[in-house]
Amino acid sequence: MSKRFRMILYIPAGIMILAIIVAAIFFKTAIVKQFNPDPVENAGCSGSGLSLIPGSAGLSFTTWNVGYCGLGAEMDFFYEGGEKVRPGRKSYNKYRNGVSKTLRSCTSGFILLQEVDRDSKRSYREDQHVLFSETMPEYYSCFSANYSSRFVPVPIFRPMGKVLSGLATFAHYNPVSAERISTPGSYSWPTRLFMPKRCFLRSRFATAFGKELVVFNLHNSAFEDAEALRKEELALLKKLLLEEYENKGNYVVAGGDWNQSPPGYSPGHGGKYREEPTRPLKKDYLPEGWTWAFDPGIPTNRDVQSPLSDTTRTTLIDFFVLSPNIELLEVETKDLGFADSDHHPVEIRVRLKEN
Repeated sequence: MSKRFRMILYIPAGIMILAIIVAAIFFKTAIVKQFNPDPVENAGCSGSGLSLIPGSAGLSFTTWNVGYCGLGAEMDFFYEGGEKVRPGRKSYNKYRNGVSKTLRSCTSGFILLQEVDRDSKRSYREDQHVLFSETMPEYYSCFSANYSSRFVPVPIFRPMGKVLSGLATFAHYNPVSAERISTPGSYSWPTRLFMPKRCFLRSRFATAFGKELVVFNLHNSAFEDAEALRKEELALLKKLLLEEYENKGNYVVAGGDWNQSPPGYSPGHGGKYREEPTRPLKKDYLPEGWTWAFDPGIPTNRDVQSPLSDTTRTTLIDFFVLSPNIELLEVETKDLGFADSDHHPVEIRVRLKEN
């Protein structure tokens, strides 16, 4: 065998060995640096607000998955069968400004946001929690990460890169405490190194009635391969909700992006939208007396397999549930035409019943 021929054979072998070394270093770094939160952690909070919720006043809540200001009407997304990884900078700025404008006009006493980015390539590394806090300076705010990866390697030729994102709760009142509660279950290895690690953001507020108002901000698992995760998340949430109400007598509100439709929801009321149910929750998930608060007239989420069109599928997966000692007065989904996010905000007004 000639020296030249041996060199030709060595080149691909060397490339393969180098690739293996690079991959080993990448996965070792991902394992060592992976996001590994404790089961319960204090949430990061700042701002100032009122110390006590009055007993007689009505309260209002808004929940909105802002889609990291990157999933406006013109966007599709590769995870959902589309092609794009992030919007162009001009589109991102438009979506971000639209989200900020909507939040600035919101008058709810409590605002629960999901997919708030803090340092992500997909949102040009802007700290949206700081941005929204400056947009709404009259609110106390808390943040808990549920997606933190130093580098998401897909798609291979246009990787998503760094992601730091999570839940943010804004309130006119100072919480007694705010905690990140890790949800159970995870994807198989190595997928779990680059996927969200879900959580609930639980905030406690003092009321004039002596009991606490406990607010859960949630964003449950989304994709079709996450059925087992959703079951575990729902089981933990049910346990926490019942503990607060049945054992402690507290007022409980849970809202956010459930990635499932509420009990009693049937599509077909959205007018201009093509609606389909998404993994409906069972009617007996919670005992009788709990109130599912949703607006059946307008869907809250659109499919991002392609940009928004007349044939885009929509569904209702953003809503609230209220403990029996809270009266629902009104619920409304704000139809924003999915202009700046693939979700619509949902607002409720409630009244605490005196125990």
